[in-house]
Amino acid sequence: MRVAIDISALSSGHHVRGVGSYTEQMIYALEKYQSDIAYTKIDAGNSVPENIDILHYTYLDLFNRTIKVSNKYRTIVTIHDVIPLVFPQHFPVGIRGNVNLFLLKRLLKNVSAVITDSHNSRKDIMRHLSIPSNKISTVYLAAGEHFRILSQKELTDLNLQAKYKLSERYLLYVGDVNWNKNLVRLIQAFRNFQKNNISLVMIGKALTDTKTPETQQLVELIDSLGLQKNVMRFGFMPKEDLVGMYNGAAGYIQPSFYEGFGFPVLEAMQCGIPVIVSNRSSLPEIAGYAGISINPERIDDIVRGIEKLLNLKKHQREELIKKGLEQAKKFSWENVARQTADVYRQVYKNGK
Repeated sequence: MRVAIDISALSSGHHVRGVGSYTEQMIYALEKYQSDIAYTKIDAGNSVPENIDILHYTYLDLFNRTIKVSNKYRTIVTIHDVIPLVFPQHFPVGIRGNVNLFLLKRLLKNVSAVITDSHNSRKDIMRHLSIPSNKISTVYLAAGEHFRILSQKELTDLNLQAKYKLSERYLLYVGDVNWNKNLVRLIQAFRNFQKNNISLVMIGKALTDTKTPETQQLVELIDSLGLQKNVMRFGFMPKEDLVGMYNGAAGYIQPSFYEGFGFPVLEAMQCGIPVIVSNRSSLPEIAGYAGISINPERIDDIVRGIEKLLNLKKHQREELIKKGLEQAKKFSWENVARQTADVYRQVYKNGK
């Protein structure tokens, strides 16, 4: 069986986002754990080899023509989420976008299979793209193996507090600035901790791009609340520093309204810190009972979650960390490779 995997996400802005991480780590895991299949890496936007059995698109742009379907090979598409369709009022796309979406829905009727990251995303894909349930497989993702608990010496050698001028105690957020991330409410909630000698450290490429409207809004909010010294924003960060940032944090918070999966929750757990996690979308699937659950729509409940984390007694913190480490072990790239390869084999067996 010959499988071509689209790696166009690695040469676009997606390479520093979850889509890029998924593409890179999935290919590595497939080649390591499912080596009986012949893999070819291609940029499907340019050309598709003729001698393949399956073409796997690793992400889907809902409003641009980024996939092709042919009777010469079977097509599999990974759809991580359909957030703009769940919350259309927050993601206006215009006439051209809606036309492309209409055409995409027709095209998707002819794909052989869809892979998605969570049962919640599977449900929304069925609802908004009218794809039958028997065509959709849920394959949970995993954090990278480099996300781990560091020794005190490793943390000291990184010298992150001096390098990034960090406060001794900080709460961490890692990710994008899109509306679904709920960062406005997070910052409004953090105002309550202005005098608690703790800072909010936010890491993500878009967080330092002040040309982005969402980032502009966050900067204005931080200024208006007088939180310039309490909220720190960092852009892209080397892997070793990011792992160190997780390790040094008092805890991690994911207050999102919606996530297709939620890599940072597992990354934080693997690094041995407690997490605060929204009770919406896929996040309960990922965090299980190993996090402090919050209602993302209520600022007072976000405040409650942060207060609970900061006031954990030593044995309570250790127990939450233990649960997080156990939860993270349920997710692995070996499982991703095996389950993805199972989809390939089933599609190949069923024919076009």
